[in-house]
Amino acid sequence: MQTYSLQVIDGRARALEIRTELFVFGDVLDVFVTGCPDVLVVACAGRPRPAEWLRALRAAGYEIPGRRHARATLSYLL
Repeated sequence: MQTYSLQVIDGRARALEIRTELFVFGDVLDVFVTGCPDVLVVACAGRPRPAEWLRALRAAGYEIPGRRHARATLSYLL
């Protein structure tokens, strides 16, 4: 079993719905909430497939934050 953190806007409040959406993937075992309202943890059998999961969630109407750019991360650290 492996875990992977996913960012979904207001994911904690919609965790039950998101869990149902992700259970169509046979390798998804469960979806857990975290202390952050926009972060969920997906437990899966085998290798995580976040791109596929996020694509399915977007298609179902969930808001997924954009990717952070390395440059923004570096400037934040300075």
